[in-house]
This record gives sequence, structure tokens and C-alpha cells, in this order.
Amino acid sequence: MHTVYPHLQDGPTCGLAIICMWGDSFMEHSLTLENLLKTSQANCFTKQGEMFSVANMKALCEQVMGSDHVKIEHRTKGFDVDKNFIINEIKTGAIVFVPYDSDYNHDPCLKKGLKAHWALIFGLLEDDHDEVYLLARQGKSNHIGVWKYSELSESNANLKQIDPKRCNNDYVIPAGGIEQILSPEISTAQNVDSSRTSSL
Repeated sequence: MHTVYPHLQDGPTCGLAIICMWGDSFMEHSLTLENLLKTSQANCFTKQGEMFSVANMKALCEQVMGSDHVKIEHRTKGFDVDKNFIINEIKTGAIVFVPYDSDYNHDPCLKKGLKAHWALIFGLLEDDHDEVYLLARQGKSNHIGVWKYSELSESNANLKQIDPKRCNNDYVIPAGGIEQILSPEISTAQNVDSSRTSSL
């Protein structure tokens, strides 16, 4: 695992908050929510800080970190199918950015996407029964989450709907709907200078 410093979100900026965590903890970039929000708005990725697209998260990371320093791999098969890949990447220094449904305590849940949220996975634990637990941070708490891999995978795969309160002109909802732009998609990024890896 790596040391990852918390960065709390302001409004619907959970995706931007975990990019700040990544920049501060791994890339030695001092990123602020304010600057990330302005950049993502300038690219028409967001209006209020919401990030409903893995592809847009990837593009934003490459822009603010510099594509010469970051190598990002975008995985589309799903958290379950890519389990071995993701675990091996984390073991070799990767982090993972993953969308999921957030429960009242910020743990993964199954609400069909109505509580869509972003988390940064920065380490893992394995017990004697081959159960994998992921170490996570997200933008609504300073505490580290310890989540079963299977529960986060199920939560990621259940992102099917957008909260009706968000389906208006106040948010940027890319074409294709939440199932196409969030549910099965993961990306991996590598700090080329230090060979540390990160994943979305």
C-alpha cells in the first residue's frame, strides 16, 4: 500500500477530490479542487464538479499531470473480469480510480447508480482464505475504507441509472447513459518517472 492523504470534496466533486489525492500523494503535484474544476469546466467535462465519464476522468488526469509523466490504461471489461490484472497492478504500485454506489457510511452498496461516487484504491489485504480486501479513500471522509473486492465489484457493476435529481441541465451527462460511461470501465495510469502505477 501507499500513503494517500485525504482530500475532502466540495459539492459533487468526488472525482476531482480523488485526482487531488493522487496528485498530492504520488505525483508531487499540488492540485486544488478549484483549479481542477475550472479545467474540467473549460473542457466541458462538468458543470458543478460531477464526473460521469471514466474517459473524461482519464483525459483530465493526462492534462493536469502531463502525458509525458503519466501512462493511463483504460480497462472496459469490468472489475470482476479484470480482477487478476487489477490485483497485480496494485501489488506493483498501482492505484485504482473506480466509480461505485456509496452507502450512508461510504461503503459500496447496490442502489443501481443512484448514489454514484468515486473512490481511490491504494492497497490491498489478503487473508488465509484468499479473500481480497481493498484499501480505499473517497472525498466524503478522512477515514480509510477496507472493502471486500467482491462487494466493490458488485457495486461498480450495478451502476445502471442516474439519480433523477441529476438528470437536468445542472450536470454534464455524456451520451450513452451511466451504464455505458461508468459501470464496466476502469483505467490504469503509470508515473513514467518513478514507475509507480495508478489506475482509474
